[in-house]
Amino acid sequence: MDGEKNLLLVGGPHIGYHRGEWGKILRSGQSNITTACGLLATIVEEGYDIIRQKPADFLDRQRETVEQLMLPYLKKCAEDGKSPDIIDATKYLMQRIDRDLPDLLNDLRTQFNGQIAVITGITINTEIGNYFSASKVEVHGKS
Repeated sequence: MDGEKNLLLVGGPHIGYHRGEWGKILRSGQSNITTACGLLATIVEEGYDIIRQKPADFLDRQRETVEQLMLPYLKKCAEDGKSPDIIDATKYLMQRIDRDLPDLLNDLRTQFNGQIAVITGITINTEIGNYFSASKVEVHGKS
């Protein structure tokens, strides 16, 4: 149709991999190894008891949203007496994004008439480049 637009929606967590260690990366132009994803690594390190008691942060909605998404994973780790793991946390977050995706698409469809292409997956950051492991590749809407 004339004037109809399409939308590409891409989402998913990222994780670093450096010399056999997950959750770490030597970034281009930096001399020190850092965490990747830094936010997710902090959430894993802080654990359930700290994250569940944090007050709302209106200045950092992304952090707050990811913390809330990760609470069930952290709670299960605490109940099972095991430490959260950056690999499992990344996988959990990817599964959570895919699980919540239909609600997001339903909301988008009320405001958008074109096709919506969706790509989700985990980006793996390494010192020699980035890699993408797809989880979902879908097209919704008119064909």
